[in-house]
Amino acid sequence: MDGDGGAARAARALLGDAEIDLSAVGEADDAWAEAATAGRDDAGLPAEENRLRYVPVPSVTVRVAPGAARWDVLRVLNGAVGALGVADVRVSVAPEGGGGGGGGGAVHAAGGAPAGFLPWVVESDAAFADRVRAGEMERVRWIGPVGGGGAGRELWEASIAAGVTVLDAPVVAAPAVELLTLMREQAISRTRHRFGHLTE
Repeated sequence: MDGDGGAARAARALLGDAEIDLSAVGEADDAWAEAATAGRDDAGLPAEENRLRYVPVPSVTVRVAPGAARWDVLRVLNGAVGALGVADVRVSVAPEGGGGGGGGGAVHAAGGAPAGFLPWVVESDAAFADRVRAGEMERVRWIGPVGGGGAGRELWEASIAAGVTVLDAPVVAAPAVELLTLMREQAISRTRHRFGHLTE
């Protein structure tokens, strides 16, 4: 499932509607998310809790760049909305035309219907960077073409100015990698005793 080398990503980019099946990825996402959100306490001390867990971010904006693969877009949305239940998921797509085509094709061809229930807008890189700079979003999951570079300088400069997290690594099937782009790490420390007596 997680053969995420360059050849595997290139092959997925060519998949059409009838060929895209995210059921196995979704099942793996659900299993990993259940364990990750529950967390673990490796110390196992009876009088103290030291738990490490992951919690979904409250909001994420998925930026679909020109040439983005349809599989990648649906994989990210499936993880955000399905496995993690992120409360506020928005989609921003590059306009059709221009260098390398538009990102809108990845949403329309793959997803006018699957993504139709989410707020989404078509906007240029400059307009999107302006919204990032204005602090209109907290986290950006940037999806670009297979084998292409990451997010552009304009977006990075805007994100640094506004303190917005931008994640532009290639989309992968493995939930332990991909779902982390939609989560925060949380450490919980709690005392379970009162004057030496265990409270639980």
